[in-house]
Amino acid sequence: MAEDFVLKRGDCLPALEAILQDAEGRGVDLAGATVRLLWRPAGDSSAVVSARTATVTDAAAGAVRVDWQAGDLDTAGAYVAELEADFGGLKLTFPNSRFLKFRVVEDLG
Repeated sequence: MAEDFVLKRGDCLPALEAILQDAEGRGVDLAGATVRLLWRPAGDSSAVVSARTATVTDAAAGAVRVDWQAGDLDTAGAYVAELEADFGGLKLTFPNSRFLKFRVVEDLG
C-alpha cells in the first residue's frame, strides 16, 4: 500500500495539514463547516475506530489542520482515513474517490 503519510507510534507531531479540493483542484470554501478526520485499520470494514476534529485554518482556501492527541497513534499498522466536512448536516468527504492511506510504524521507545 503506497501511503500518503507515515508517522511513528506514539508521536503527535507533525500535525496533518491538508487543502480540501473539488474535482478541478480548487480549494473548497469551508465557511461555516466543521471538519473531522475519520480513520480505521486498513482492511477492516467495521465502523470508524477513531475521529478527530480538524481546525479550519483558511476557510476560503479549504485549508485544515488535524492535531494528533496522545493515544491517537499508539498502535502500529496500516490505516485508511478520510476528511469529512459537515455543512449543517450536508456532508462532503475528501478525497471522494479513495481513502487516504497512512502507516504508523514502530518506535524504539
